[in-house]
Amino acid sequence: MTHPLAHTLSRFAIARPRVVFAAFALLTLALAPGLARLRVDTDGNALVPEGAPEVLVDRAVRARFDLRDVVAVVVEARGANGVFETAVLELVEALTREFERIDGLAPGEVTSLATERADRVVPGRLEFRGWLDPLPRTREDLAALRASLDQVGIFAGTLLSTDAQRSATAILVRVPPGVDRPQLVRAIEAAILRCESAMSDASARDSLSVHVVGAPVVESL
Repeated sequence: MTHPLAHTLSRFAIARPRVVFAAFALLTLALAPGLARLRVDTDGNALVPEGAPEVLVDRAVRARFDLRDVVAVVVEARGANGVFETAVLELVEALTREFERIDGLAPGEVTSLATERADRVVPGRLEFRGWLDPLPRTREDLAALRASLDQVGIFAGTLLSTDAQRSATAILVRVPPGVDRPQLVRAIEAAILRCESAMSDASARDSLSVHVVGAPVVESL
């Protein structure tokens, strides 16, 4: 059953279409200055009242432990050796360095196998090497790296996939407070395109997939 008000309005619009169109045009012009300054907040917290207990507890926990939302860039390798191929690890290293140069990211905001320290030191100095320093290029070095990471174990489920093949590795980008999230995601995607285009091994490039996931990515769509 049609509401009486809706019925009256529809009859009026049919009887005086020019008046209705003119009214909507004037309304649009009146709203135009405000629409130009309209900012859509896609953060999920914007949907919850500021004073809600859940929001306050979440905010306190994040502040205490410096927790941030994370953009995860997952490099998936379909080869028999998973990510333990020189070309794949070169891509991980290149992506890590590109992400670290993104405006708005502070040092330490990017975490990957290229940033984590191993249990080996630089000869003559008490400075721990990174897992990809030097980058393994022989089958023996790649197998040794895989064995060392499996022995440590802590990276399985964090920076390495948990399947036996170790078919994926993640590069984690912590999102700083107040950063423009859509702009950050666009910068990450642009860096991925640059690094993939720079890969010299075409067969390795074709066997890879790079996925960008995380709550900030969803909010930026």
